[in-house]
Amino acid sequence: MFAAAGARTRRRSRRIYAIAVLALVAGTSTIVEAQCDPAISHARRRDTRFEVRVTRYLPEVSVNDTLPAVAITGIAAVPTRPASVREYGGATAVHAVQTETPRIRWQFWQATSGGVLCYWAEAIEASVGIDSVTIYIANEYPKRSCLHTAVFHHENRHLLEAVQRVEKYAAQLEQEFASAAFIPRPTQPLAVPRDSVGHVLQQIAHEAYRIYRRAIRDLGEEMNSPSPIDTQEEYRRVIDSCRQVPEH
Repeated sequence: MFAAAGARTRRRSRRIYAIAVLALVAGTSTIVEAQCDPAISHARRRDTRFEVRVTRYLPEVSVNDTLPAVAITGIAAVPTRPASVREYGGATAVHAVQTETPRIRWQFWQATSGGVLCYWAEAIEASVGIDSVTIYIANEYPKRSCLHTAVFHHENRHLLEAVQRVEKYAAQLEQEFASAAFIPRPTQPLAVPRDSVGHVLQQIAHEAYRIYRRAIRDLGEEMNSPSPIDTQEEYRRVIDSCRQVPEH
């Protein structure tokens, strides 16, 4: 309930910010807006679609099983474990969420007045992903042993969590960019005086980047938050699953 209220507050603040950007843009273009009537200039555009492309980037996963369990505890954000489950030796390190400035692909035409250009965005592109993922398995567990396999399967669940989180924030970005009122569409081009083009497009790009950076920040925080599968019960389950299995 509290999270939902917070989400509504954030959405409201984004709308207010978008209105502020539109007001700034409108101050430079209101007088000449009629010159960019899309009905008049339809023949100038080959496509009236506005595309949002958010690429999901997931790296290959590496496995490091050369370190002792005591060393692994200090590598990743591994919670303190009670003595009864301290023998568990595994961790997953997710390194550096990918960050990249969103790219807006612009098109424009010359309006009826020589000092006005009509701008619209054909597409906005961004990417969300992870730089690297390393699964650590203690070298006390020989390859192909039960515990080596069991620890790998547990840690691989963290990878699945990371994939789900990337998808969550990529989908969120797609939705926010698709509904962003501050980005002029092919069906509603923005009239911009020639001497204000740089300033106006920079303001639009800045707002797009602000939305992107917030999503990346939230993704990073969620990646670093405690995982619901890192519990004493789960560690015991992994260890106990191999107690009756003979090693070869």
